[in-house]
Amino acid sequence: SQASGQVTLGGNVDANAGLDVVGTTTMNGLLTQSGGQVTFNGNVDANAGLDVVGATTINGSVSQSNGAILLDVSGAGNKMTIGGLAAGTVTGATPDDVMLITTATNEVRRRSISDLIGAEQGVSYNETNTDGKLRLGANTNNKALFAGDRFINQKNFALNFTYTDGVAAPTTMLSLDEGNVSVNGIFTVAGTTSINGTNGNGATVIGNATDALNFRGSTINLNGVVNQAGGSSIFDVGGDSFKVLADGANQRFEVNTSSGGIQASVTGVGGYSELTLNPGTASLDADAGVSINTTAGATDIGNNAAALTLTASRIPERSGLVCAKPLR
Repeated sequence: SQASGQVTLGGNVDANAGLDVVGTTTMNGLLTQSGGQVTFNGNVDANAGLDVVGATTINGSVSQSNGAILLDVSGAGNKMTIGGLAAGTVTGATPDDVMLITTATNEVRRRSISDLIGAEQGVSYNETNTDGKLRLGANTNNKALFAGDRFINQKNFALNFTYTDGVAAPTTMLSLDEGNVSVNGIFTVAGTTSINGTNGNGATVIGNATDALNFRGSTINLNGVVNQAGGSSIFDVGGDSFKVLADGANQRFEVNTSSGGIQASVTGVGGYSELTLNPGTASLDADAGVSINTTAGATDIGNNAAALTLTASRIPERSGLVCAKPLR
């Protein structure tokens, strides 16, 4: 027992039953602990470094006030396990942070998730400051805005958009599959729309063989040839009139439901001609005259039960005129 002063041990010291040191102790050489446990109840200063080989348990806090801390786990399976971390996320007014490792230097730094995601490019994090979840899109129409042009590269796989009420099986409402777009459901397009508007892209098919195809608008413009390949073409306009106009309306075909008639007219440099078919009556009119069967074959006009009236400033006599009854 040494109550005071300094004790110098020049040789080897074996403390098989224990060694109690109270007070400041300085060791200038090597201290090796080969078995058992070493307990430091007070402060330990390792000014020249501290090498620990084997499992080490630290129950208190470890503070590094100056310099860098290097954790080299290359000899421990290249991994480091931190136990006792709470599960889940802690959210609030200040979003959570994550740890990032720099590839070149293996440095670990913390960064806010909100700074990492930034609520841009269509992705949002912890929108309500309560759940700490990462979501596609945003809860309003002015958040998570794109900061530039983006591309979704599908390679040779399909991108499908489905919907369900949570009970029924999901239904695919939109499928983008290797250049083919399939829409299943009600499809509403607002504004000026072009469908297959580039020349050389091939034919465009709208509708199917069993269901109706409806075109609706104040004006429906068809630029090109309209072909009906099979079956009959029926234009049912209900209580409205049906008109076909060409050459700036100089060529006109009209089904007029108010009079119940059909009218076809042509206006040009040579004059005007019109064919009108009304219930019970028909008329043919032309500025430059009307010709009936001017090439070959017999022509029948009128019948035996009703009068045939020919009105003109002059009716020239033609050979071969045959009348069923005398002219008068």
